[in-house]
Amino acid sequence: MASRNRDERPSIIAKNGTLRVDAVAERLRGVFSLNCERRRLAELVVLLRLHRPNVLVIGPATEADQTLDLMRAYLGLPIAAWLPRETPVPPTTPFRTLVIRDVDALDAGQQAYLSALLDKANARTQAISTSGMPLFPLVRRGLFLDRLYYQLNAVYLDLNDDINAATRKHRQEAR
Repeated sequence: MASRNRDERPSIIAKNGTLRVDAVAERLRGVFSLNCERRRLAELVVLLRLHRPNVLVIGPATEADQTLDLMRAYLGLPIAAWLPRETPVPPTTPFRTLVIRDVDALDAGQQAYLSALLDKANARTQAISTSGMPLFPLVRRGLFLDRLYYQLNAVYLDLNDDINAATRKHRQEAR
């Protein structure tokens, strides 16, 4: 993943410390059609910038990629990407942010390795994970480590809910 220069980041925090939703909403135009969803993602951006929490993004790959692109400017640098379907082991280069695509594809060994890696990581390291499906049903069936689920799930963003809400609204308007 390419990184952005910190000077290129748009200012979403006003000088008085309040959130500039208009600045964030401009970046979100075309991703989410509902104002409440823009506001929710704007709040997430502030969390990313100030606290660097782990984020779990659930939804279709296209929407998850768009969301990751919006978040990229607010992630800790350097950023490393891991695609478990293609590479069995996460990157070994130093990183502040690890982006894990398709976290639901991790096998048991990869899950244990990632959990241990997150245990050793310092407070300034964050993990941004994407999944095409909710992980909790996998946890209930014993196919995904519950400890790892809670490590990755500090902030949960379910794009399926947003897409379903937008679809319902569009259908209602069409009637």
